Amino acid sequence: MKVVPARAGAVGFDTDSPLTASLCESLIGQGYEFAIRYVSHTQPEAGDLSPAEVQAILGSGLALMVVVHSPAPGWAPRGVAGAEHATWAVSNLEGAGLRAVGAMTVWCDLEGVLPGTPASDIIDYVNTWTVGIRAAGYQPGLYVGYDAFLTGSQLYVDLYLARYWKSASAVPTPALRGFCMTQMLGAGPMVAAVQIDRDVIQADRLGGLPMWLVA
Repeated sequence: MKVVPARAGAVGFDTDSPLTASLCESLIGQGYEFAIRYVSHTQPEAGDLSPAEVQAILGSGLALMVVVHSPAPGWAPRGVAGAEHATWAVSNLEGAGLRAVGAMTVWCDLEGVLPGTPASDIIDYVNTWTVGIRAAGYQPGLYVGYDAFLTGSQLYVDLYLARYWKSASAVPTPALRGFCMTQMLGAGPMVAAVQIDRDVIQADRLGGLPMWLVA
């Protein structure tokens, strides 16, 4: 396994459902080049990325990135929670066999924040999460989802990370840098009873790309 920059223009998908080797091969046949799969922000849950699934994804020829589940909608971010969630995420990544694989991009799923949460609390959460993920050797990135409640300026100026993934929702664009990956609008297709959302890689305005894992 090795970590390399993602290819601008590559089309991939994210899904909350485990993938099999045959399903991965089917998706490659439909033009997909990478997969983004989930691990939990707390104790491992059914459906999280597993070592066998990592091998199935990479063995099929798909590249891989990982996103960490957010808490249920209506949660209130705090710095201490960011540190705790990063610790669990690193543990779950290692449990999936992804220890010491270089600076693969691991995405923080920021969405569904409790309305009225101070921006300073959200910023503290993302930054403490970022510190924990980066200390473990990964490249932190941020999925900017609905009800993230940060402005474009705050996303760029106040956060420690430098990679941003645009959700299919209407969200602010990080000032100056912009997004290096975009989730496409509309419900994703069903493939063998698995729901996926399509994503496209692009260099951001400063030339930044996410880092993905390949066989």
